[in-house]
Amino acid sequence: RRRRWLATTVTVAVVTASLGAFAYARLDGRSLPWGRNQASIVPSEKPTWATPSARPPSPAAPWSDWRSAPRTTVRLVGDPDAVLVDGDRVYVFARGADGHVWYIRYEGGRFGAWQRLDGLRVVFDPAATSPQPGRVDVFAVAAKDHRIYQRTLTGGRWTGWQPVDMDLAAGGGLDAASSAPGRVDVAVRTREGELAVVSGGASTPWRSTATTGSGRIVG
Repeated sequence: RRRRWLATTVTVAVVTASLGAFAYARLDGRSLPWGRNQASIVPSEKPTWATPSARPPSPAAPWSDWRSAPRTTVRLVGDPDAVLVDGDRVYVFARGADGHVWYIRYEGGRFGAWQRLDGLRVVFDPAATSPQPGRVDVFAVAAKDHRIYQRTLTGGRWTGWQPVDMDLAAGGGLDAASSAPGRVDVAVRTREGELAVVSGGASTPWRSTATTGSGRIVG
């Protein structure tokens, strides 16, 4: 399980190892009329470009019970990643046992159906971020060459999978964040066990930087 701070909210999600199902919990101390399927949404601890007046959650806020989201048609493997878009939509991405990236959207008090992003078989878990309003970027490592590929959702339409950096071979999972409006930073473990960061945006070419040191990143 991993936790990610996303704009004004945080969605905490896990894939259960036994069933490959998706589950989540909420930490806000409020009861919201969302019915059975509830997302875990809390205020962020840090203001962001989208929420300059964000406030930290109450330290006394209790966790809700774990609840299940709609099931997929395939078993989910690995860890999911969640991203908040425009303050009212949550997208959750996960890797399926079929080798494809799957995602589900929560909006208006209910979940949609799971959708598969075709065109690329992946290894390791996907990562997603929203660098600007109305946009989602999802990244994954291709099984065919261990390069990082990207798909973008804008205006309700997905682009195809596009390579990010053909000179960088990933040796493990990756994570993505937006450090400024329109900018995306993707961190990944290389095959040599080093940490590399690939940065770019819609109008900025991708550039990679590898760290140096005596240690190696594992896991």
